Amino acid sequence: MLKFFSRWALSLFLFGVFNVGANAAQFSIASEAFTEQRLLAEITKQYLNKNGHDVTNKGDMFNKKLRRSLESGKVDIAWFYTGSALRVFNQIKTAVTPEQAYELVKKLDAARGITWLNTSKANDSYAIALRKGDSEKYDIRKISELSRLTSKKMHWKLATDTSFYSQKDGLKPLMKHYGQKISHGNLKIMKTDEIYDALKDSRVDVAMVYATDGRIKAYDLVVLDDDKQYFPGYILVPVISASLPSEKQIQVKGLLNNISGVLTTAGMVEMNAKVDIEQQSVSEVATAFLKENKLL
Repeated sequence: MLKFFSRWALSLFLFGVFNVGANAAQFSIASEAFTEQRLLAEITKQYLNKNGHDVTNKGDMFNKKLRRSLESGKVDIAWFYTGSALRVFNQIKTAVTPEQAYELVKKLDAARGITWLNTSKANDSYAIALRKGDSEKYDIRKISELSRLTSKKMHWKLATDTSFYSQKDGLKPLMKHYGQKISHGNLKIMKTDEIYDALKDSRVDVAMVYATDGRIKAYDLVVLDDDKQYFPGYILVPVISASLPSEKQIQVKGLLNNISGVLTTAGMVEMNAKVDIEQQSVSEVATAFLKENKLL
């Protein structure tokens, strides 16, 4: 009787092990080489692991390589920005709302082997920022109101990174869109990470920033409202390779949409700050986010 019970228990155990193995799927994920993207990759990995799936993080990639990897199926999962996909990869320059941008890239990328899932409420748009003191002093809350600063500060300076300065939908078209002018002498081109310190330390007066960067809150900066809707929105959305087998797509879509459903701009600012300012690890910040949102 004991031998029979032991064999029965063993068979149940082995059935459980192999049944879990049969249901588990293997996925690969990759990210671009900055904090926010690394956080999203880690959040995704931990959450899929918790739900019984194996995830290989292929690490940092340049955005063009990441796109090619999704298209070819070398990477299964990534997080993309609607505005970048629209303007950089699909070359759509016309003014659109964030909702229109999402629908356009979803349709266009479907033909390229990339499936867009549900949008989050996190918008990592390019943005223009001031120190809070100057925003209050000159009563500037919108990009169209920048002239209040430029008319009173003769030697004002604006900082931007090389990418935003040189791209076709970057600084020059933005200034033209808002009827603003900037002389070369008032312009400072810097590395992205240097811009925030330069603005905080009053070495420049205006700066191009990324809306979810944690230093905006930490340095008491004010992001100006894009009141003439120049930017199409850079909404964070999970994407998967269309080459994934249909059964694996079914397993992962709902889980990724659960993550995007709780992502917000304010939440990304807070997480980025914990890593970049407070020096917490990407792993522990990702775990805290999942627990806070009852996903772990």
